[in-house]
Amino acid sequence: IDNIELGMYRSELEEGLIAVTEGRILYSVLKHSCDTLNLKKEEFYLEIFERICEKYNHSVEPLIKIRLAKNFKGAYYLQIGNAILAEESFLAALNEKVPKEIPQMISEAQIKSNLLSAYYMQNDLEMAFPLAIELWDLIRDEHETGLSEKDCYRVLAIMMGMEIYSMRDFEQADKARIKDLLEIACQCIWDNPPEFHEYAAECAGFICAAVFLLLY
Repeated sequence: IDNIELGMYRSELEEGLIAVTEGRILYSVLKHSCDTLNLKKEEFYLEIFERICEKYNHSVEPLIKIRLAKNFKGAYYLQIGNAILAEESFLAALNEKVPKEIPQMISEAQIKSNLLSAYYMQNDLEMAFPLAIELWDLIRDEHETGLSEKDCYRVLAIMMGMEIYSMRDFEQADKARIKDLLEIACQCIWDNPPEFHEYAAECAGFICAAVFLLLY
C-alpha cells in the first residue's frame, strides 16, 4: 500500500487495476488488522480506502463500496471515542445502497448494530431503544438476521444495559432465552474454539450484563 501511494507500479499496471488491488488489500487490513495498527496509520489507510471507494463505487467489485468505507470510518470514530462522528458515518453507510446483484460484504443489520453502539456511547436512549428492540427482535426470531455472533453479543449487552439503567424489566420468556444464551456463551468459553477469540470481548460484555440482569 505504501509503495503504491509512492507511485510504484504505475508504469507496469493500469491505474484502475492498481486501485482495485489496493482497495482489496485495504479492506482486508481494515477488517482484520486494525488492532495491530496505530491510530495514525489506521486513519491514513481509511482516507485512502474512502478515496478509492468514491472513485470506483460503480464497479462490480464488492469490496470497494462507499458503504464499507463509511462503516469502517464509523468504527474508527468509536475506537477514538467520537460517538457523534461515528453516528454520522454509520448513517451515511446505511444511506448507501448496493445493487442486489453484487455480494453484500456487510448487512444493514450489522451497520445498525454499530449505529446502536454510537447511540449508546452518547447515552442517547431515545434513539437507541427503538433500534435495540428492532435488532433484539431479529435475534429472537432465530432466522437469518444478517448479524454475526460478535454483533449479537454486543447488541444483547447494550440492550440489557439500557434496560437495567432505565429500571425496566424483560419479560420472563426473554429472561429464559437470555439464560439459555448465557449457558451457550459459557460453554463456548469452556470449549474455547479459535473463532471465539474474534468476539470474546463482546461475549464478556454480554455475560456481565446477563448475570446482572438475571440476579437483580
